Amino acid sequence: MPKPRAKVGKYKTVFKGHTFEVKRAIAVMPSGKKEIFETMHRPPSVMILPIDAKKRLLLIREYRSRIKKYIWALPAGKVKKGETPARAAQRELREEAGVRAKNLKLFRLAEGGQSWVWRRFAYVATKLIPDRLQSDEDEDIKVVPVSIDKAFQMIKKDQIYNENMACMIFRLWSLRKKFGI
Repeated sequence: MPKPRAKVGKYKTVFKGHTFEVKRAIAVMPSGKKEIFETMHRPPSVMILPIDAKKRLLLIREYRSRIKKYIWALPAGKVKKGETPARAAQRELREEAGVRAKNLKLFRLAEGGQSWVWRRFAYVATKLIPDRLQSDEDEDIKVVPVSIDKAFQMIKKDQIYNENMACMIFRLWSLRKKFGI
């Protein structure tokens, strides 16, 4: 016999900002007690692992105004309304790294959890050609090619500390022979 489940009412938006939306619903637990369930929604995003002709990963050194310092990262950003994740990946790659990929392959799709609704698409980009788009007004970015082994060492030394990016770089490092790097 299945375990009794909570009966969750309709979710209603209680906050809508530029990047996040919070929704709330009343749930009636099997005991009859009422609880509040909340979910945070974020638009889908992309992250790109660009590999140049010398088999180096193109990292970016980007200034982040919230923390007032430069960080190591991968090209990444939001999927705009009406845009496919692959098209967003090419746009972000052009804006942040100044290149376009002739070969763009979905590497990983990650979903949020119970209370966090967020689809994150990671792509491996190869056969890169120069094709710069104007970057966002506030972006201060420098492209730095590094070997996949060096990127892995940077993770181990906490120089790349964004967990999503570190995880994708580690996955690429562990599959480097498959990708010929």
